[in-house]
Amino acid sequence: MTNIIAFRCNQKAKIKYNLNSDDLVFLDWMKGFASNIKIKKIMNDEEHFFWIKYSKVLEDLPSIFINVLSIRRRIAKLSANNHAAMKPLISKLVATSHGVETYFAFNPVVMDELEGNSMSGFDDELGLTKLKSKIKESNYKKIPVNKNVQFIFERIKKFSVNDKELFPHASPLDDHHYSKTFAQFQEALYSLYEGKFLTNYSFNTFEEWFQLKYKYYLQKDKIIENIKACKGDWEAIRKLLVKAIKNYIKWFDSESEQRDKSKLPRNINTFIYDRFNHISMFYVCLIEGPTDLREAEAEKTFDTILPNYRKIALKIYDKSFDGFLFWNKIKSVIQWYKKYSKELANSNDGCYYWLSVGCEEFLADYISWLYTFTDEAPFINNIGINNLTWKTFIKEKKTKHAIYIDIPLTL
Repeated sequence: MTNIIAFRCNQKAKIKYNLNSDDLVFLDWMKGFASNIKIKKIMNDEEHFFWIKYSKVLEDLPSIFINVLSIRRRIAKLSANNHAAMKPLISKLVATSHGVETYFAFNPVVMDELEGNSMSGFDDELGLTKLKSKIKESNYKKIPVNKNVQFIFERIKKFSVNDKELFPHASPLDDHHYSKTFAQFQEALYSLYEGKFLTNYSFNTFEEWFQLKYKYYLQKDKIIENIKACKGDWEAIRKLLVKAIKNYIKWFDSESEQRDKSKLPRNINTFIYDRFNHISMFYVCLIEGPTDLREAEAEKTFDTILPNYRKIALKIYDKSFDGFLFWNKIKSVIQWYKKYSKELANSNDGCYYWLSVGCEEFLADYISWLYTFTDEAPFINNIGINNLTWKTFIKEKKTKHAIYIDIPLTL
């Protein structure tokens, strides 16, 4: 968050351009946002145009804006599509693959006047307290900034990926004014310090696909031991976070999984625990960074599968696939077949009709069925991810052969 207290205004220019104090706060917020190296920008006639995120405006300036429409009205007041209109902002419509987006640049003439040498500061009635209250830094939160948490927070901000901050978050303004991001971060660290972290961020809440995909990394006993050691020890907490983040940075290497780096969280709290998706890269990275060991585990699984079954699966296998997940799923399908083909061999309900074909044919049928979803077969890469593909396959088989008994589908 930009420190808006530092923004001062030439009062004559303010009157000339019919600006009020909220306009100035918003302009200063935009200056801070535009300085972020991560935001989308374009160059036009040596001018930098930048895109703004409305949700971020609402988060940071709730006392000024109540919805997106109020932001658009303010922008309409402050911007024009050319320099001649003499507005603080210059807008530019840009066609993208997602539609038309609006980008902005600061009008240098107007901004020079507003920030000129004859500046006299904000209106006297806008004192420091009232000015700070315009930012959703904390709205005077009951819990002040913990200096140990802030020290760790500032240490984390020094980590970077490709010369960009790994977690580009604003530092607290003071002991009582800080962002929602910092508030959540402080909450997580208090959980570590008080020994409540394992209760508040339980393994049991993780998505099934996440636990399956990162089974190698989620060595629960080791993680629990490391987390418990943090109770009452801020230095242990700092070392634990730094260790996890150093491992996490390795995941951004081009040769490391996951291949789509845009899905790796760049918010420190989402990294620790993503409440929406129920995943935690923090847990994963408490063991180590991505290594060849995961693929080595895949090779071990591959060796346990009979050659004739491997041959069927290898017809669709590609080096870009997640080998660990792919071969474990193939193994699970084979194990499921072997279990239920024996249990239901003497049943009269029709199940054995499609289980009696033999494991090879059953596996080939399962794999060929995956292609029916789409020509590009995206399910192949995450074969049976979250078991949805597998469940649908079994359900289809049961329906096709009029089978009504309940068969467990968890692999």
